[in-house]
Formats: sequence, structure tokens, C-alpha cells
Amino acid sequence: MKEKMSKRTRRSYEQGAKEIRQATIRIKNGKPRIVDKTRKLSIAAVAEEAGMSEANIRNNYPEEADKIRGEKKKDLKQQRDLKQQQVVELRERLKEAHEEIADLNRRLQVVTSRNATLEGLVEALRKGTEKSNVASFPSQ
Repeated sequence: MKEKMSKRTRRSYEQGAKEIRQATIRIKNGKPRIVDKTRKLSIAAVAEEAGMSEANIRNNYPEEADKIRGEKKKDLKQQRDLKQQQVVELRERLKEAHEEIADLNRRLQVVTSRNATLEGLVEALRKGTEKSNVASFPSQ
């Protein structure tokens, strides 16, 4: 920004900076007037919302452009941290699921073994009843 500014220029500069800040806030809060509500924060989105060009913001309002970039980086970091937390939670759930599967497989082996033993006993009892004079009920 130049050192010598007239009052009119300073006032219009301040008004432009205010419009940029307001546009930034509207986009961050998801309540823009012009751009799509799903649009992410960027200098282009703020410029469109404020009714300015991107070049105008970059060249004449570098402080505001830096703030927008900083907010964008902060948002990206928050999204990255959220995704990382979700990955950690999903890995924990996956670990628990693998443990449950292993437990169920062990239980299945025990039940299968018991079932085989009982089938052997039933077969032995059937053979034993055929040799003796014990009457058996017909199986269903």
C-alpha cells in the first residue's frame, strides 16, 4: 500500500477490505449471497462474493489475501486432522473385528469338535441298540 493516500482512496480501500472480510466470513459460515454454499474458501470465491477480481485482492489487498490463505490452510489442517482421527478409529474397530473373528473361529473349532464327538457317540449307541434287544424309536 502506498504511503500517500488521499482520504477518498483510504476510505475506498477500507471499504474494499471490509467487503473482503465480510465475504470471507459469509463463505466460512456457509451463508454466501453469490457463490454456491458448497464452495470452499479461496481467493477466487471471496473475490466473486465481494464483487471484485482475484487480481484486485492479490494486488491491492495483500493482507486480506494472506488472511484468506491462512484460513484455507487452517481449514485444510482441520480436515486432515479429522481424517487422521477417523483413520485411527477405523483401525481400532478393524482390530476389534479381527479379534472377534479369531474368537469366533476358536469357538467354532470347539463346537465342531464336540459335534464330531457327539456324532460318534450317537453312532456307537445306534450300533449298540442294534445288537441288543432294546427297541428304538424311529428317527424323524
